[in-house]
Amino acid sequence: MLEIEQEMRQLASEAGEVFNKKSTPHDKLKAVEELKQKIRALREKSVELNKVSSVTTPLLNPKQQYPHLPDNLLLILSQYGTEKTKLIDSGLINKDGTYKALNNIVYTIPTQADIAKRLETNKELLETKSALGFTRLMLAPNGLPPQAYIDKLREEILKQAAPDLKEDPTGQKKYITDTQGKRVEVNTDEALWNWPNHITGTWTVHDPHTDTHITEAQHTVNTNGFDLLLLEEGDNSKLIEIPRTGKATSKTHNNIVRSQLEAGKTPREYGDLLKAATDKSHPHYQEHGLTRQVDWTLILTTLQHSKEILYNYNNNTSSANYPLASRSKDGTTDVSALSCWYGDGRRLGVGSQDFDGGNADEGLRPSVRV
Repeated sequence: MLEIEQEMRQLASEAGEVFNKKSTPHDKLKAVEELKQKIRALREKSVELNKVSSVTTPLLNPKQQYPHLPDNLLLILSQYGTEKTKLIDSGLINKDGTYKALNNIVYTIPTQADIAKRLETNKELLETKSALGFTRLMLAPNGLPPQAYIDKLREEILKQAAPDLKEDPTGQKKYITDTQGKRVEVNTDEALWNWPNHITGTWTVHDPHTDTHITEAQHTVNTNGFDLLLLEEGDNSKLIEIPRTGKATSKTHNNIVRSQLEAGKTPREYGDLLKAATDKSHPHYQEHGLTRQVDWTLILTTLQHSKEILYNYNNNTSSANYPLASRSKDGTTDVSALSCWYGDGRRLGVGSQDFDGGNADEGLRPSVRV
């Protein structure tokens, strides 16, 4: 906004010069019209800057605004501006926080006050879950065409891919970085590969706690166009990767001991585990897998803002992810969505896994719905 003020002062100075100069009425009129155009352009620029600044403005006196929220939920709420900025930067939503969904409805991202209300309504559950590690706020549009997410992902991978002379002294190969700091080569001819029919197939959204399926279109309507979730962070406030067997850590709150979900189970086994978590004392109570749209959004925004690619299972630390809330059929076989960095192919893999299939380096990223 300081830049706008400086430009306005410059225009005022120019206006004074126009009328102080000895020039013809015609020249003065022409100069006035040019000044008007510059003023209109500045006004438009000011409006856009105001939109962005409203995204990133931090909470003022959050305790006074939301006195009933505990400190850990206030910390989650304070992430709102950053998360909205990530979505705008991703290009998935417009600068004013809107996007047009497949159903032709224009959805607007929830406000900070909306999030605060949801945190207040579900305070008991979310306070417990945040104490058990779910401290990252996640907002994701869920009604865009699948191809829109895929195109943005491919574009961002190619944008960030760059030569690394330490890895390749010839400078001909290009690399990005995974979450463990490892440089991974990118296939610039095919930076993303999706399984056949993964984009065009029929997918549903599954709730493990009620064992019900709804269409993705209905899920968009039910959520008013946006998923609002909490994800797990490590003690360094960094998004965790899915741990391999024997590598999970635990947190304790109110006698509930929760260990992270390790890789190595089938989609069905993860689904059964979440379905069995019916009691509030269960460590995985009210946890869900992601939808594929949320997972694609997470991969994209992490790559853009942290400069890291998720799910590189070839580094022997990270794991591929089942976005278990998204389900479909491959012929007569039930499948879950799957996301991974496929090192052998040097590309992001977007596909599926048979419900009774699985590998030691594939797992589930859980979430809690706000």
